[in-house]
Amino acid sequence: MASNHQFSVCAEYRDGSKGGGNDFAAGFLLGGALFGTLGYIFAPQIRRSLLNEDEYGFRKAKRPIYYDGGLEKTRQTLNAKIRQLNSAIDNVSSRLRGGNNSPSVPVETDPEVEATM
Repeated sequence: MASNHQFSVCAEYRDGSKGGGNDFAAGFLLGGALFGTLGYIFAPQIRRSLLNEDEYGFRKAKRPIYYDGGLEKTRQTLNAKIRQLNSAIDNVSSRLRGGNNSPSVPVETDPEVEATM
């Protein structure tokens, strides 16, 4: 037995007023006032947390980020350059004193240092 019934639901709201334009306008104004007030109150706090600012609008200082070994490698490179410069200075000063003999300590040469001599 196959039944061929169609089922439909229809709902209608009637309160005696014509159209919902007034209800929409009232809801729009009330919602705008409510959420505008909330936005005005909470916007500075949200902005401070997003931009990492203090209460006066200045950015908070970030902690320096040192990656592993980077600082130590830079220090070693600078120390090597300082040793090269010191040996070049010793070499030039011995030449200026009249001692044309080569220094007993071998001098590490760097193209940048040699270009300045």
